[in-house]
Parts: sequence; C-alpha cells; structure tokens
Amino acid sequence: MNGSFSRRRWLPEHNNSMRRWASCVKKLLPIMEKSGKSKAKSQANHAAQSVYVKRQNRPERAIDGRIFDFGGQSGGEPLDSQLHDYRRTRVSKITIEGTGVVAPFAAGSAGDVFATPEPLCPADALYWAVPDTFLEDLADATNEVKQDRSAWITALAIRHACADAGIDTAELASDRTALVLGSAFAGQAGMIQFAEEVREQSARFVSPIHFPQTVGNFVSGAMARAFGIRGPNLTLASGASSGMSAIAKACALLANHEADLAVAGGFEVLSEALVAGMGGSRHGSDNGDVWSEGACVYLLRRAASETTATSPCIVSWDCPEGCDNDADTVAAQFGKSLAAESALRLYAAAHPADSSRHQVRHGDVELTLA
Repeated sequence: MNGSFSRRRWLPEHNNSMRRWASCVKKLLPIMEKSGKSKAKSQANHAAQSVYVKRQNRPERAIDGRIFDFGGQSGGEPLDSQLHDYRRTRVSKITIEGTGVVAPFAAGSAGDVFATPEPLCPADALYWAVPDTFLEDLADATNEVKQDRSAWITALAIRHACADAGIDTAELASDRTALVLGSAFAGQAGMIQFAEEVREQSARFVSPIHFPQTVGNFVSGAMARAFGIRGPNLTLASGASSGMSAIAKACALLANHEADLAVAGGFEVLSEALVAGMGGSRHGSDNGDVWSEGACVYLLRRAASETTATSPCIVSWDCPEGCDNDADTVAAQFGKSLAAESALRLYAAAHPADSSRHQVRHGDVELTLA
C-alpha cells in the first residue's frame, strides 16, 4: 500500500477497492483463528480507517473554476456523477472554428469551394475522382500519407481547415485533440487494390505497406501520426451519414471534456470495381447522380454556455429515432460522396439566407445550429 492512491483504487463504487478489501479480510483470517475475534476486529477497523483516510487525503479537482470532491462520508455523491451532471448542464455550444473541403473540382475552405463554379463530371467517367494534382500541395507529407489516396485527401482537408481557422497544424499535436472521421467505404478501396495485387503478382510480391491500408481505421491512424494527434481517435462507418455521425460524436467528446479541440468529418475514396459493383454507370449529365470522391473536415471547440460566439455553433447533437433526411443535400454540386457529402450538409445548413437557427438531419443524426 505504498505510494500514491488513485481515485479508482479507493472509491467504494469501484471493484478494485472491493478486491483489496477482500484481500485484507483474507489476510486477517489466520489472525482470527489464532488470536480470537477481538484482535481481528481491531485489525479490520484499523485497515478500514486507513482506507478512509487515504481517500480523504486525495486532492480535490477543479474544472472551469469549480471544485469537485470525492463525496467524503459514505453516501456522498461520487465524483463521476458530479462531473457527469456538471458537463451536461455546463456545455451548450460547440463552435465551428474552421472547415476544409477537398472536392473533385476544388480544394480549400468550405466557403471557397462552395463559391467555385463547379463543372460537370466527365461523361465517360464511372465516378468523379479527386485529381492527383492536388497531391502537389502535400510535398512535405510523410510517405505513409502520400501513398494512400484516402490519407492524402483527408490530410489536405485538415490542412485547409487549419488555415481557415487561422491556426498552425502543429497546434493539433496534443493529447487534448480528438480525431473522429466517418466513411461509408473505409478501407474498401485499399482492400480491392490489395486483392488485385495479390491476383496479379502473388502474395509474395505485394508491398507490405498496402496491407494496413485495407483496415477501416487506417486513415484515422495515419492522420494521428502525421499531425501528432494523441487524443481520442475514432472511425465511424455508418453508411451515407457517417460524416455527420462523426461530427456528432466529436461534439459529445468536447462536451464531456474528453478533448479541447476536435477534428471531425468524412471522406470517401472510390475505385471502378467498387462503383461498378454498386451499379454505377458512365454519365455526367447530372452531378447528383454521379458517385464522387472527396473529404470534408471541421475544427470544433467547446464554448462556454454564456459565450456569444461569432462563428456558427452546434447547440445539440442527437440521434433520434425515425429521423428524416432534410433538404440540405449538396450532392447536386459535389456528387454522391456519401460521408463527405454528409459532413458538407452541416456547412450548407449553417449558411442559409433565410434563417438564424435551424437543424440539419441525415440518417439517424440531427444537429441543431445557432
């Protein structure tokens, strides 16, 4: 019992404390047999008092200037319960600090890309791809990022989001930065490429670099390594609404004080085999009917409830049952990019001409903006 005593180790609501108490009682059984119940009872009382004193001597914790203790006497409110209630009532706004978008026809902040006159997808293309020339903007990126389309497209969107927010990408390198990305086809393009290489060259000659790219959360891991993000790291694959689901999850992490800054959004990378398997056809008369690649990323921060922010804010992030899609689709401009298009709906809803407070819904996610 030397050294420091953690909260989880001594609070009675945790199993570790019960296991240590059982171990203490087990050690006292021989004493009970030899010396009688009185001595054993004295030893047990001393052990219980020691546990209580160690718990009482733990320092209090302060969050946002408010002091939280450990409940003190038995029956006091546990610390986790205090923090949970405080967090639910304290945070009411998540601010959108910056946006980054990579589309088949432009890359930059969401505002710049939306203002770009979009061309039609080429008529002979099976899907609308992000041009490889955009990779030139990532000349200083690591080989891990450059060698995977999903990774470099997402990395480029993150860089544009940081530029839009007016911060250096080095500020992302923290254990208080969360990364939450969504993708309907996460890892599937990598799986197809890997399978084709195995078929053409045999498994002996396939590059070992390509195998990790078949994993759904490869991009999140690559982004964490590229930008030094050491906080919560998640990949969501919930179909077409994956991008908005990722934003909602990032808002929850910020509201629960599990992170101070969040990078959230969606990305999609396609292949001809993948699109053909979904029944895609070669046409370019209407962008809304064309499968497309892309990425959309937001930088989000937690704001105090009394703060009046100048940038758009997310004030609720719910997953109600029976949620219907709204009309804020951007597929007519950007093509069917699924997770990326889902994330773009947030920007489209945050900048309407006729409303100052509104909701955006996609799949099973509903975000309320102010």
